[in-house]
Amino acid sequence: MEELSLPSGPWVRVDTWIEPGSTVPPFYDSLIAKLIVWADGRPAAIERARRALGEVVIQGISTTTQLLAELLREPWFAAAEFDTATLEAWLVQKPIEGLPAADR
Repeated sequence: MEELSLPSGPWVRVDTWIEPGSTVPPFYDSLIAKLIVWADGRPAAIERARRALGEVVIQGISTTTQLLAELLREPWFAAAEFDTATLEAWLVQKPIEGLPAADR
């Protein structure tokens, strides 16, 4: 891992095994870090999670940090109006650079 900086602050916790200089094997578990936030109410918790995700710096491997930040901006997520099929449908609609929607 080339660079690592994780968020902190009141009511923000990151559970992880990685640290600056860690080597992440090519067949790593996709969960290298878990971000947990708490706030008094869903809107405040979403805002805190967005701020914390914006502070994440992980260079040297691909992450889903940007995708998660986009997810937190979705009105249906903020309103808690989703089920197990919602994320899959949302991902199918997302543009993927160089890949037509029909091929996703």
